[in-house]
Amino acid sequence: YGITLKVDVRERASFLSTRKAGDYSVARNGWVGDYNDPISFLDMWITASGNNDCQFGKGDHKDYVGYGDGKTWADTYDALIATVKTTTDPVQRFELMHKAEDILMDTGAICPIYYYTDIYMCSSRINGFFSTPLGIKYFMYATVKE
Repeated sequence: YGITLKVDVRERASFLSTRKAGDYSVARNGWVGDYNDPISFLDMWITASGNNDCQFGKGDHKDYVGYGDGKTWADTYDALIATVKTTTDPVQRFELMHKAEDILMDTGAICPIYYYTDIYMCSSRINGFFSTPLGIKYFMYATVKE
């Protein structure tokens, strides 16, 4: 691809503070949703979020108006997420979240390259066991067939 990249290896605390300050060209991040809803990921990128390490709507990017509709990040993405959080119609809510995802992906600043997996084995003799999409295992209803 013709990309020349210098890897800056740091201990974790230094890496996290550097990333939090937006002092990087490329950085890795990982996130597991706190609950099973897309908003758990999408609201990470609002201007005021403590997880907004891309600096969307902050600093030099605060007044940037290139998000497709000639508005700032706060007026576009933040406003859309606020609407999502107050929308009670599930179909409309998911349409709005998809729009927010499109805006986020159009920035090119987020590049999902890996999804955590949760591989486990469970005997066919076990009934009532279940695992959530977040990887939580529940055995309270489990029984073992003879």
